[in-house]
Amino acid sequence: MEGKRAENDQKLIQDNQNYLNQIYELKENHGNEKKTLLAELEKYKAQFLQLEQDHCDVVSNYERDKALWKGKFHFLEQQKEQAKNDLVDAQRKFELTLNHLQKHRNADKEDHENNQNAMVQ
Repeated sequence: MEGKRAENDQKLIQDNQNYLNQIYELKENHGNEKKTLLAELEKYKAQFLQLEQDHCDVVSNYERDKALWKGKFHFLEQQKEQAKNDLVDAQRKFELTLNHLQKHRNADKEDHENNQNAMVQ
């Protein structure tokens, strides 16, 4: 009985030592996994910050380009309207000049006819 008890005590001590070794290994594995996960977390945080910065840059560039193109479009629309107005003005002046020349020509023609009629009489 004493031998059996000593054997059981020895077995319990051995089991206890095995459990302590397992606990130590599990703690060590847990610590290593935690370090790995924390390193990955830091990597993803840095990646997130970089992506967020890139996104802000893209949005900023988009807004700047949008304002720039809006200004260019507005300027070109003004230029188009000014060109239309200039064309209408130039056509009006051309017609006035043409009418003036035709009146002048008709007046010269009448003067010439009057002079010929006066010479014939």
